[in-house]
Amino acid sequence: MLEYKMCMVGGGGVGKSSTTLQFVQGTFVNDIDPTIEDAYRKQTEVDGQTVMLDIMDTVGHYDEFVALVMQYFRQSNGFLLLFSVTDRNSLDEAIKYLDMIQQAKDEDDVTKIPIILVGNKLDLGDERVISRDEATDLAREYKLKYMEISAKANENVTECFLALTRMMMATCTQQTAVTGQSIAEYNSMVGTGNSNRVLYFLLPACFLFFWYTFSILLRVSVDR
Repeated sequence: MLEYKMCMVGGGGVGKSSTTLQFVQGTFVNDIDPTIEDAYRKQTEVDGQTVMLDIMDTVGHYDEFVALVMQYFRQSNGFLLLFSVTDRNSLDEAIKYLDMIQQAKDEDDVTKIPIILVGNKLDLGDERVISRDEATDLAREYKLKYMEISAKANENVTECFLALTRMMMATCTQQTAVTGQSIAEYNSMVGTGNSNRVLYFLLPACFLFFWYTFSILLRVSVDR
């Protein structure tokens, strides 16, 4: 079975968590607490092949967790780079995060990294401020594939994940995100049990939790 690590990237409130939950669980949750980090797994079929996707739903405010986010970027095979079509600033943020991805992957040629620029909240047509043509032109400028979705209406969500999976299969087939080894070699080295998968996500999550707690305590101390 092929296995890839996929990262949800974008500013706060663009719908990374809603999009992930819609794909993984088939549900839309309107009120979601701001994400620090969540991890999901989903098995799917792509062009006749069984694929396991490890999906990392990242924090929306990367400035406070740069080191940890860059680690996630380095370990990921592909990226869904989200913005909201109702928020122009979110598109500017997405382009900033694109630069961070390239730095983490140490790759100047963005076409060698599986990335899809995704405009979310297609259902809010009356509030739209970024047209499809504008987003398409920007994606073309940065040599990115562009897709539009509605996490709420479940429009084009699955197609978006499958499109990125095909890109990962084309560029890093039979490789793991961590080592670049073949899946067979990697499994023989670390095993395929759930404990390894849990540790892979749990250790960074624990670090992030303690760092987030420390930041809050430090701010309270300064305020006093």
